[in-house]
Amino acid sequence: RIRATLDIYYGEMDNLDSEIGSDYSNMLGKQPDLEHATDDMEAAITAQVPEIQTVDSITFTKDKNRHLIVDFEVTYLDEDDNEQQAKGGYDIGA
Repeated sequence: RIRATLDIYYGEMDNLDSEIGSDYSNMLGKQPDLEHATDDMEAAITAQVPEIQTVDSITFTKDKNRHLIVDFEVTYLDEDDNEQQAKGGYDIGA
């Protein structure tokens, strides 16, 4: 569900739900604002993936092909309402 949220650019699905997706504007350009991009990603994940309790960390890494790799750790509630941790990653620009 996190990947689906990150796959959609904010506003892209305006005809279905204008609030779905992630704002990538702070990640673009030669000098991305990664501090604000972290806030944008955290807001998108917590607002759009209801089982996520907290976003514990988000890090960005630029690779040699000009992609931006986003790694994240979250705390979520499983189907029995137990808190669990998960890690994941996402390649922006692939």
